[in-house]
Amino acid sequence: MEQPKGFKIHGQEQKVLCLHQAIYSLKQAALAWWKELLASMHKIGFECSQSDTGIFIHKAKNGDIVITIIYIDNSGFMDNNATLVKEKKKAFMGIWECHNLGKLKEFLGITIRHSGDKIILDQKAYLTKVLDCFGMTNAITVNTPLPHGYTPIAHTSNSDPTLHTQYQAIIGSLLYLMLGTCPDFAFAVIKLSQFSANPSKEHYEWAKYICRYLAGIKDYTMVFDGNTNKGLIAHSDSDWATDINNHHSITGYFFKLARSSVSWLS
Repeated sequence: MEQPKGFKIHGQEQKVLCLHQAIYSLKQAALAWWKELLASMHKIGFECSQSDTGIFIHKAKNGDIVITIIYIDNSGFMDNNATLVKEKKKAFMGIWECHNLGKLKEFLGITIRHSGDKIILDQKAYLTKVLDCFGMTNAITVNTPLPHGYTPIAHTSNSDPTLHTQYQAIIGSLLYLMLGTCPDFAFAVIKLSQFSANPSKEHYEWAKYICRYLAGIKDYTMVFDGNTNKGLIAHSDSDWATDINNHHSITGYFFKLARSSVSWLS
């Protein structure tokens, strides 16, 4: 570390400086920012979520709850009590220099729309940019993120630097889509991301194959319906039959599961 120009001390040029405040882009800055944010949220009655440190919750005496999500310099306030939300937003703006942009329409590239009691999320604009960036805008679509039975093989030779950069770029873009509104291809992109350190041309082509799948579902949205009492519904495909380390068929597994259930009931 060198002392900045204009602040060098004659005869002590080799000494380093002690920071009294975090400087933007230093690795300590993120923690310093979060500590300051945490103190300010406590001041206006919010508690930090135990499962996600970017989510803060305020519980009013009448039972109303305000949920605030904060990511760097982006924030959103949610509650069914508009008056309470306005009150908490005003208190937050009294501490931090920010602007009230009204009803939340976009957050971190995710488009948010309201239709009655439904909340509709999508990343169509970002997805379109990703497809265009990697030349997949007019690609022939496929019905699955990866073909059935495909197992990536590690690349042992040295990777081409240009290919290496392109592969990490496409995987990073796909991961952001997956974490946002497209969990349906999570397995495929996470599997390919395991080869980011030394990808092959084949890995890159299969990453583009995922883009072909996305090109076919770019108009799909994630819908949260407030009229249903079923809560959050999720589906999982645990295809153990294609697990190369599992020597038992999926049919055999279910058969053994059924027998054990009968024995337990008896």
